[in-house]
Amino acid sequence: RYATSRERFDEQFKEGKAIGEGVGILIRAWAERRSQLDLERKDIRQQITTYYNAAFELGDEVVRQQDALVGLYGRLGEFDPTHKALFEEAAKSSSAYRAKMAQLRPLTEKNLPGILAAKDMKYLQGSLDLAKKFYDLTSDGAKRGYVFTQLIQALAGHYEYQLRASASSSTPDSTDKKAAPVD
Repeated sequence: RYATSRERFDEQFKEGKAIGEGVGILIRAWAERRSQLDLERKDIRQQITTYYNAAFELGDEVVRQQDALVGLYGRLGEFDPTHKALFEEAAKSSSAYRAKMAQLRPLTEKNLPGILAAKDMKYLQGSLDLAKKFYDLTSDGAKRGYVFTQLIQALAGHYEYQLRASASSSTPDSTDKKAAPVD
């Protein structure tokens, strides 16, 4: 009787050990997967942060561009009084756009910690896609704004040049002498 109990005990022990080893393998696989997901979450969170910070910097640049445009529109109104009302309206529009862009960063920054605290990979991946899109849109707007600002600066420079040229041609210059005929 002792022999059969001992054999049965050994068989059950082996079965239990095999089950334990199987559970151990599953637990190690789960822990490795969890560690891998934690690394993926950390990477995605870092990418989200990077995209938003880059978009914030571009947004700040757009705000500076709008400030420059308001000043340029004021100069253009002085140079071309016939279109002063148009330039004043453009300055108001630039000021309104600047105000909206200035509000965008604090609102987005307020929500960013909640986004980054998420654990759901699908949500984080969607947030990363949204961050990329936000950056791309901000980048496109900043590029267009830069080109437009440069064009308005060129227009102001052109008006300024014309005013200087007309002012210098209307003042008598004592060094002007008729050129001697060339033989």
